Amino acid sequence: MKLDSIFNTKKGLVIGLLVTVFIAFIGRYLSEHTVNESELDFYEEKTKEKLPISLGFVGAVSNVYYTNDDIVYVCNVNEQNISVSELKSDINETWNNCRLNLMCDKNQAKHLFCLLNKYGKGIKVIYKGKNDSLEIKFSPSEVKELASTETDPQKAAIEHLETYVSEKNAQCPVNSDSILTLVQLKLDKSSLYYYYTIDERQDFTIDSLKENIQLSDLLLFIKDPTIKPKGWEASLAGLGLRLLFTSAQTGQQKVYRFHKKEDTK
Repeated sequence: MKLDSIFNTKKGLVIGLLVTVFIAFIGRYLSEHTVNESELDFYEEKTKEKLPISLGFVGAVSNVYYTNDDIVYVCNVNEQNISVSELKSDINETWNNCRLNLMCDKNQAKHLFCLLNKYGKGIKVIYKGKNDSLEIKFSPSEVKELASTETDPQKAAIEHLETYVSEKNAQCPVNSDSILTLVQLKLDKSSLYYYYTIDERQDFTIDSLKENIQLSDLLLFIKDPTIKPKGWEASLAGLGLRLLFTSAQTGQQKVYRFHKKEDTK
């Protein structure tokens, strides 16, 4: 029986309508699939045009690509500032700072989270050092949550720092060793402050601290592994980092200022 004769019957009209709807559905599906691929490819292409993308204190994104499940960012770690092993020492802290970094460009971040949520993809960030690496993952459900919340990294970082300062102050005074004691932390609109006293009776004087010293060298003296990631978080909040040392014997003081992420070294 010819196709046109089928469509001339009542039953044939129903069949014809179903065939038409089915063909339209397949066409729409294929069209949407093509758009999906094109939309993701377009974002990847535009992101690659901006590489390398600085992450300030921690390093820079050197590559970005998609897998079946995730968008993947490859970050080369600036190991003069922080090592991969230090990033691994507190995965929750690194995860949080990674989240804040992703949120830094508010408009682009919101677009990215919504785009990934639309296609059910997650995010993977690979921190690569010279001899080590670390993967931080955000599941599709975590990306969905990011897409549905306000992407204000500065506000989120400050709130996180406020909690940290409150918890740390409850523990003070904290003795790093026989020489150094952390007595207080403070957070204001410009900086995150650490206040220390130095016991100069222990064959160490406050003058032993050089005027111009890198943060990495100063931390060898302080021996507090949380300061680097907190300095990173402060920089994401647009804040500086201040370390203040006071002699317990003379009251003499030295102050070290590290400004925002590009200067926090």
